[in-house]
Order: sequence, then structure tokens, then C-alpha cells
Amino acid sequence: MYILAAGLIAASSSLLQPQPVMAHGSIKKSAVIYSHQTDIYAPSRSTPSALVIGLHRAGTTNEDFEAMTQLVPAGAARHWVLAFPNGARGSWNGGNCCGHAARTDMKDVAYLKSLIPHLKRSYRIPASAPTIIVGSSNGAMLAARFLCSSSNRLVSGAVLHAGNLQDPSCKVMRAPHILWMRGRGDTTVPIAGSLYHPYLQTHLLADSTTLGAFKYGSPCKIPYRYNRGGISSTILVCGAGSSKRELRMYRDNGGHGWSTRATPGRVNSTALTVSFIESIVRRH
Repeated sequence: MYILAAGLIAASSSLLQPQPVMAHGSIKKSAVIYSHQTDIYAPSRSTPSALVIGLHRAGTTNEDFEAMTQLVPAGAARHWVLAFPNGARGSWNGGNCCGHAARTDMKDVAYLKSLIPHLKRSYRIPASAPTIIVGSSNGAMLAARFLCSSSNRLVSGAVLHAGNLQDPSCKVMRAPHILWMRGRGDTTVPIAGSLYHPYLQTHLLADSTTLGAFKYGSPCKIPYRYNRGGISSTILVCGAGSSKRELRMYRDNGGHGWSTRATPGRVNSTALTVSFIESIVRRH
């Protein structure tokens, strides 16, 4: 049942390790792709309906991200191809942040630009199937930075969790659809930013920078706003026609953590992410 996909290895390791069949007919494969160790979950029989790329937090691994978000069983049930790469020394270059990747100016935007078409070819993902990037904290910073690049046309949507745009050179951030989840009590990546963050050893831009880059140069409106029980939800629609894009913003009373269940004053991060991806798949 396991099929070795050709052309996946582009580093010193040439080993693909087949793993047991996962729930709902998904198979896990591990590979080094463009020097990044990557876990990939692909449908064993059905045609993929979407490509979802998950970007972990600084100081963690792809396996930590898989366990934290619980996206694998949700994606397997919906025939997504899920790819979880590892950043250099547990970090991604999101601009100002974070760690080794930012200090050495790792070309992580270029990496994603190469990774997306590579996965679509290797796993025979239909051209009509959307690509969505899901990032948390430092992973969200890279996802936001990718939306500033000329390669943003490769994705149909992005999920930014506990993070924001940290590239001061970015003036225009584009994506048809963005889900953005933030906790008011987040002291790791504060909503208001910080002049200098002692743990991350850098300054952090405020959420207002992300909003400005998303809204840049286009008329915007707010067709929906909700605030109840400590959870606020706002939909911001900018542009028109082929340039129309939608930003769904959620703020709750939580901090920096990802939640897999709804509690008073807290959103269910996994449920919102799955629902968001499903809505993009339906539009395709």
C-alpha cells in the first residue's frame, strides 16, 4: 500500500521511512526535503482535496506541532496531504525573529516557494486543490512573511496563530483568506509588540503592522463583528473582484497556547483551523 514517491530527497539522507497506516486511510512518510526533515501524511487511496503545510514554533519540532494541533486525524478524515517540516535548529526566519534561522538569514521563504509545487507534483495533488499554510508563533511569522512575497499566489489561505508579521520591510501582505488567532494574555508575542523581548532577544512588531500590510492600498469593510464571553471575532474584507481577500480575526482571553477544546473565554484553535480549511476547500 505504501508507495515511494520519486524525487523527494534533496539532501545527504536518502531514506524514506514508511510508517503504519494512519486512521482513515492516511499513510505517514518521513523524508528530508531540501535539507528539512519533514513528516508527510498522504491519503492512501483517495485523491487529495488540499495541501496543508504546518510550521512549528521556535524551540520545538514538527512532531511537537503535530501533537499540539491534532491536525493529522482531522486531515486524514478529509483527504488532505499534510506536511510538517522542521526549521533550522528549531526556528524559522520570520524577519526579526527567531533564533538561528533569523540570525543567519535562512532563506525560508524560498524554501516554501520550492516545497509547495514539489509536494503537489510528488503526491499528485490536483491543480484545483488549495494550499494552506498553518503556523503558530514563529511559524506564523514565517507564514505572514511568505504572504508578503511574490510567491503568495501559491497559497489560497493561511492560519496565523499566536504570531504576526515580523518583517518590517513588508508593506503589502496578500492572501485570499487568512485566519488569525490571538490571545490577549500572550506575553511571548504580545499583541502590542515590544521594544525588546529578553527571551527572544529581539524587538517585536505589533499586530497593527500586520493589519496595515493586509489592508494596504485597498478599500476595506467589516461585514461581521462579534464579542461575547471574552471572545471577539471580526471579519475584514478588503479589495474587490480577483483581488478580494478576507481576514477572520479571533481574540480570546488566553495566552500563547494552542487549544484543542473550547473553554470559557478561549477558542478551540483546532476546530477553527479545520473549519477554515474546509471553507477554502469548498470554494475550490
